[in-house]
Amino acid sequence: MLEYARWKYILVAVVLLLALLFALPNVFGEDPALQVERKDHSPVTQDAARAVESFLGERRVHFARSYIDGGRLMVRFGGVADQLAARDAVNERFADTYRTALSFAPRTPELLRAVGLRPMPLGLDLRGGLYLLYQVDVNAAVAQAIEGYAQDARRALAAANIPVKDASAVAVGSDKANAVRVVLPPEADVNAARTALNQPLTGLAITTESLPSGSAMSAVMTPAQIRERQDYAIQQNITTLRNRVNELGVSEPIVQRQGIDRINVQLPGVQNSAEVKDILGRVATLEFR
Repeated sequence: MLEYARWKYILVAVVLLLALLFALPNVFGEDPALQVERKDHSPVTQDAARAVESFLGERRVHFARSYIDGGRLMVRFGGVADQLAARDAVNERFADTYRTALSFAPRTPELLRAVGLRPMPLGLDLRGGLYLLYQVDVNAAVAQAIEGYAQDARRALAAANIPVKDASAVAVGSDKANAVRVVLPPEADVNAARTALNQPLTGLAITTESLPSGSAMSAVMTPAQIRERQDYAIQQNITTLRNRVNELGVSEPIVQRQGIDRINVQLPGVQNSAEVKDILGRVATLEFR
C-alpha cells in the first residue's frame, strides 16, 4: 500500500477545511430585497423606516425583516412577488422622497460576515441582471481641449498687447480639430507672440508661417496628448457612472472600460431597468480642460 508522509495528509485536511469554510457563505442563499434611500442622499431615519414598514403593513405586503444599512432601508422578503408589490407600494406613496432598487441580500450569518467571508459573486451569467454599454464621444473631449487652448491663447496675447486677427481651433493633418491657429497682422511681433504663447500652449508643437498679409502660428496637439485627453474623458465618465451606480446600492457592480471609447456597466441581480436607465442617464456633461 502506498503511504505518504503524515504532514501531507494534514496539509490536505487543512486545505479541505479552508475550502469548506470559504464556500460556507454560499450555502445560506439570498433573500429578495428592496433598498429604499432618500433622493437627497441624507440617511434614512428610524422614524422614516417605521413609516415605510407601517405602510407596507397597511397594503398587506409581507416582509421578513427590515433594517437600516449604510443610511439605506433594507427590506427582505420571502419571495419575489412580495418584493415587487413592496416596490410598487413604496413608489406610489413615497415617490417624491425616496428611491427604490430591487436586489438580493445574502443570508450569510453575521459571524461569518464579521470575519470577512462573503458569498461568491455570481455575475450576470448565473444571476441575471442588466448589461449596459455606453459610448463616450472622445472626439468632443479633444475638441473641448482645443477650444480651451484657443481661449487661453487669446487671453495671453491680449495680456501682452499683441494684436490678433483670429485665434481658433482648426484641423491640421486630420479631419477633426486638433490644433490652435493664431493669425497675426503685419504689425504684430511674431517673436513676442511666440513667447506669450509658450506658457498657455505648453507641450503643443508650435510652428510659424508667413502670410501675404501678416503671419500665422499653429499649435498642434501630439498623438500622445490626444490619447491622453481621450483617456481622461473615459475615466471621468467611468467615475461619474460609478457614483450613479452607488446610488442604486447594487452589490458587485462592474463599471469598466471596453475598447477605445466604450464603457460597459454590469449590474447583477437588478431587475428594474427603467429606474437604472433614469439614474445612469443623468450622467453630467463634463468639461475637459
